Amino acid sequence: MTLSKPDNIFWINLLRVVSIFAVVMLHSSADIVINITDKSSISWWVGNFFDSATRWSVPVFVMISGVLLLDPQKKESFRQFYEKRANRILLPLLFWTLAYLLILKFFYNIELDFLKVLISVLKGNTYPHLWFIYMLIGLYAFTPYLRRFIQSSSNKDRFFLIIFIFCFACLHTFMDYFFFNNTSRKLQTIFSLFIPYIGYFILGYQLSLIDKCKLPYKIIISLILLPFLIVFVCAGLTTHEFGLAKGLYFYDYLNPAVIILSAGIFLFVNKLLDSPDTPNKLFSSFIEKIAPYSLGIYLMHPMISEIFRFYFEITPRSFNFLIGIPVHSIANFMICIFAISIIIRIPYLRRVVS
Repeated sequence: MTLSKPDNIFWINLLRVVSIFAVVMLHSSADIVINITDKSSISWWVGNFFDSATRWSVPVFVMISGVLLLDPQKKESFRQFYEKRANRILLPLLFWTLAYLLILKFFYNIELDFLKVLISVLKGNTYPHLWFIYMLIGLYAFTPYLRRFIQSSSNKDRFFLIIFIFCFACLHTFMDYFFFNNTSRKLQTIFSLFIPYIGYFILGYQLSLIDKCKLPYKIIISLILLPFLIVFVCAGLTTHEFGLAKGLYFYDYLNPAVIILSAGIFLFVNKLLDSPDTPNKLFSSFIEKIAPYSLGIYLMHPMISEIFRFYFEITPRSFNFLIGIPVHSIANFMICIFAISIIIRIPYLRRVVS
């Protein structure tokens, strides 16, 4: 059984903009969480707060992709689908992979040869944030087949599959952090990276079908606040007692609390805008303008952070601990928007950011 989704996609564009800003803030807060040595300091706990509060950002992007791509009513051949996705993602991936390899070479003096680069590509870690693009490619490869599953399955079947995938992914993630010292993650490749994220992919589509009128705000807010508190408190206490390597488990996208938090944020924005009322014109025009920049911002913002660090010696730690992460994040975000607004006016080059 399949249900039709609402035609209004403003909530999706708002979710894209909020999520990409949260990604920028997540990476700014990681600078505090990783680099401050005193894990009991107020500065570290502030970093932990922002990191915990934005952990939903990347999963929500996967869920948005599920909403947009898994609709079985979309009529396109396998070839049309793959050509469209390849034209959108392969050139940006190639361009930004080369750009970040140059950063590694000239900023960090890392010697690169063909074999090292090939291995990093196969593992999807040429630069930390690029794993997401390799993961998306894997999801795209299976999307036409998942559409057929969506078309022929019931809501019960889909939720069962989502729960099944997440149970195995969560168990594997827990064991990897606490029993195997992240060994399996070190062995992961682009051919397996995407598999646990199929759960988020289908979940996004499935949650978009829910009648939000029957879902009270207090339930949705509890799906946000309780998991956030679990991530925040458990990440802090575990890091303090057992070290950061173990504490990072609670930040992992395949931690049960992060999964629930991501679903809560997704439902909250969907329900918030699930009404016939037209949003403020100025606000809606800003969102509609920025939403297409989300891929470019994702790909570009670590480069802006590197430029801040190496040319101006500016990091989130350069400011007062209460404002360092917000100031760094907002500055990075606005510079990305400005840069992309120029790049999209340049023929050919615009394809690497949009």
